[in-house]
Parts: sequence; structure tokens; C-alpha cells
Amino acid sequence: MKTSKVISVNVVGDSTGRSYSGDFTVKMVMTQRDEFHADLRRRQILGPSPDGTPPASKLQWDAFMLGQIQARTVESPKFWQDSDFGMDLEDSNVATAVYNEILKAEDEFKSEILKDSEEALEKLKKKSAKEAKKMTEE
Repeated sequence: MKTSKVISVNVVGDSTGRSYSGDFTVKMVMTQRDEFHADLRRRQILGPSPDGTPPASKLQWDAFMLGQIQARTVESPKFWQDSDFGMDLEDSNVATAVYNEILKAEDEFKSEILKDSEEALEKLKKKSAKEAKKMTEE
């Protein structure tokens, strides 16, 4: 089963009114390296906090999303690349739209896996029942 998927984004910026559209190829399954990469990117975005004060919760969430998007993205549209992978976008809703599409695709992917697993289990049960019946007839 293919573990990457193409998602399409078409969103209007909430600050500028610009249109952003394009296709992202994203990983549906992340490795441990991907998870660490996402968290490293999140920490790089937030930077140090010399006085120990945490960044605003919205900024923490935005950094998390951008880290996840970067770690999951295999290919991205030009607008995303030109914006330093979302960092220089003036419209904060664009990253949210991309992340939400990734989550939606991931949910669909997991549903497909579950469906395939259930079908495989049903086939095994039928095969086992046939074999058990055959053995009792012998």
C-alpha cells in the first residue's frame, strides 16, 4: 500500500485575500526520524526563551503545524517553497488549511487500512471454516 498521498489545497488568505492553490505530496505514515524532524523544526521556529516564558499558545500551535507539514511533505507547490515552507506567508490560515487537509487524508488512509484489515480477516475466517469443515468430513 502506498504511504504517501497527494492533497490539493485551494484557500484564500484571511489577511491579504490572495489565492493559494496547489498539490502537496505528503506522507501518511511517519518514521521516528520524521517525528524527530517535525519536533526539531517546531523548536527551531519557536527559538530560545531566555527568561523561561513560553511563547503564546497560538504560536506554539503554529510552530507544531509547520513542523508537521515540513516533516510530512515530499513535494509542495511553488508558493509553499517560495514562502520558506509557510514561514513567510502573510496569511496564517493557509498553513492551517494545509495541515487540516493532511489530517483528513491521514484519517482516510487509516480507514482504508482498517477496511483492508477487516476484509483480510473475513477471508481468513472463511478459509479456516472451510478447512475445518473439510477436516471433519474426512
